[in-house]
Amino acid sequence: MYDTTINKILSLKEKHRIKEILLHSENKPEKIITLVEDLVRKKILKSEKKYEELINNLYDVVMSVDLKGKISYVNSQINVNFGYQKNEVVGHSIFEFIHPDDLPFILKNFKILLQGNSTLSAEYRARNKEGVYVWVRSRGKILDYRDHKVLIGTMRNIDEERKIFEKLKESEQQYRELFESSRDGIAMTNLDGKITECNQAFLDMLGYSKEEITQKSYEDITVTKWHKMEENIIQTQVMKRGYSDEYEKEYIKKEGEIFPINIKTWTRCDKSGKIIGLWAIVRDITEKKRVQNFLKESKEKLRQKTEEQKLLLDNIQTQVWYLTDPFTYGGVNEAHARFNGVTKKDLSFKNLFEIFPHDVAEVCKKGNLEVFNLKKQIHTEEWVPHYSGKRRLISITKTPKLNENGDVEYVICSAEDITEQKRYEKKLKESQEKYRDIAELLPDIIYETNNKGYLTYLNSIGYEKFGFKEETLSKGIHLLDLISEEYKEEAKNEIRKLLRREVTEPKKYLIVGKNSTPFYALIHSRFILKEDRVIGLRGTISDITKMVLAQKKIKESEKKLKKLNELKSELLSRTSHELKTPLVAIKGFTELLLEFHSKKLDKDAFNMLNEIKKGCRRLENLVINILNTERLESGKLEITKTQINLSKIINSAANSLLGLAKSRNQSLSIDVDRDLIIKGQREKILEMIENLLSNAIKYTPPGGKIVVNSKKSDNNIIVSIKDNGIGFTEDEMGELFTKFGKIERYGEGYDINTDGSGLGLFISKKIIQLHGGKIWVESDGRNRGSIFRFSLPLLK
Repeated sequence: MYDTTINKILSLKEKHRIKEILLHSENKPEKIITLVEDLVRKKILKSEKKYEELINNLYDVVMSVDLKGKISYVNSQINVNFGYQKNEVVGHSIFEFIHPDDLPFILKNFKILLQGNSTLSAEYRARNKEGVYVWVRSRGKILDYRDHKVLIGTMRNIDEERKIFEKLKESEQQYRELFESSRDGIAMTNLDGKITECNQAFLDMLGYSKEEITQKSYEDITVTKWHKMEENIIQTQVMKRGYSDEYEKEYIKKEGEIFPINIKTWTRCDKSGKIIGLWAIVRDITEKKRVQNFLKESKEKLRQKTEEQKLLLDNIQTQVWYLTDPFTYGGVNEAHARFNGVTKKDLSFKNLFEIFPHDVAEVCKKGNLEVFNLKKQIHTEEWVPHYSGKRRLISITKTPKLNENGDVEYVICSAEDITEQKRYEKKLKESQEKYRDIAELLPDIIYETNNKGYLTYLNSIGYEKFGFKEETLSKGIHLLDLISEEYKEEAKNEIRKLLRREVTEPKKYLIVGKNSTPFYALIHSRFILKEDRVIGLRGTISDITKMVLAQKKIKESEKKLKKLNELKSELLSRTSHELKTPLVAIKGFTELLLEFHSKKLDKDAFNMLNEIKKGCRRLENLVINILNTERLESGKLEITKTQINLSKIINSAANSLLGLAKSRNQSLSIDVDRDLIIKGQREKILEMIENLLSNAIKYTPPGGKIVVNSKKSDNNIIVSIKDNGIGFTEDEMGELFTKFGKIERYGEGYDINTDGSGLGLFISKKIIQLHGGKIWVESDGRNRGSIFRFSLPLLK
């Protein structure tokens, strides 16, 4: 046994060495044993190291657990998959990390493992370092190891796999519902033409059950005369381009009835793209064919009746036509064709719905059905389209012509255009009531004066506001008597202009009625003409006192807000400057400690100083952003524009952030035109682009993709920065370019970097505006990525 084990462990070279020692050992077995044990020990250690390295590079987490559930070993993948360090799980019970709802299931399986040598697999939820439960798949078996039994198992994070599975399951359900709810028949075949699947509509169409139809091929249910044509379509269209044009053929129902169908066919392919069969959408067109035949027969019948209808007179102004049925014209006279702006041929023997808009055709159909059903003359007034594009009111009389059986053979129609007549009648009636009703309903004062400026009419609100009675006007009240002295001269000039037929704009005045409280009013006046002569004025007087007072308050508020804004800017500026002094000291001393005394520090102290340094850097950036924001808002920031190459600046910004993208396993590609020459300040443009690229990298999860491209539009260049990151809602996009408009995503499960002040995009927008450009964002919503675009004028 010992010799066999040594032979398995030692290499050929090592065996030769032992033989040499045996030859010169002078029969000293202890020396030989010592040598062999030393070689074996080294070999075992080397082998264990190799296998441990192999296990650590596996994708799955590998662990050993004793029979009480205590973890005794775990490979380094525990950190990659779940965020734990090895020492954070070794020595702990495996059951501590399992979701409480899944624990009974796992304990049951663990007991099964303890009872035999079987290998068991299970899916359950386990807690990662962040405290989030994720789905895992485990596989384990009890093995003998160094005189005792242990559970050796693997564990894989399948959280994303489960999510994808659920989405696929949901998608499959939606497809199935759509498939079954379609009113058209849907069928699938294999390459031999045998029907393998279909929906209920297809079964109802043919009268077969699901079991019966799957025993048929598409040729079995097709009338023989169509086989050759359909085979040609499949070979020349479907197999060559993947689908066919729509075509018609005939199917055979289970009971033998033949009926026409319309069909379109596509190929079905497997995941590799190989064609595995066909599928088609089928529509029963029996009713369509019946209608087509009916229309064909009707047109022929109407053509035969044409000669009988010569009674239509083309030399009268009255429109005349006849109907062969409620939906179809027969013949028409010239007046009717002229009214519609077409020839008689364009109307004769045409369906109503081919001639008129759908709503008009429906009205005509309703009236026509009435005369065909009642079999007596009716009279209607209808608004119908005129060739001018406007609708005209027509008085229509429809008279049915009955045959010997008392059925309607056709209907004679005559019509008169009564649009103008009705319009004049309506105007006459409205003119008697309109002015009085409007005047009384309006909340404003309505007034009229004679050509001397004396009031001749007031509505009820006018009497109420001025404190007058109707008899007061007869005593003679001039319009100027209602205007305060400070506005009176301006009002005189307005009246003179109006009496000279000049159109004036509404004016603000202070009204001071004798028996009323003064109020500010907006007076809008026009001159009144009669027989081309100005006979007075008419207008409205609107009380705008509240508006005037509100405007005064707004102006006062604006002054206060301006002062507050100045104080805010001053406070931000001073606070930021005050922060910089101690910040510089903290940062400087921290860097000195890290550079010159790092060897004296233990690991925790070193890490703490690094965190202080990072915090200083973040605070320093925040101070700079606040100062930049204050300068941008106050207009103190001036830029010096020179001729610069935007393409080089974009590439420079991308190169500076390439390391950050790689650290997050992201791809960053640049596809912009060469030599995009603009006029601007290089440092500010670089700052703006770096900020947009940095945001794209930080807010895109690891493994994402960022693409920068450009296009020219008129005299501008539009640069787009596209990512497949977390995306934005409509509300969030409205907040992005505001001060502190940062969109927080804490606790949403994204692996993103949310550090930042919320001022970057605000500053970027201001920089773009200072360069005469625009900036905006586009996104289809959460988790659908985003595109930030900015435009700048190109140098001609």
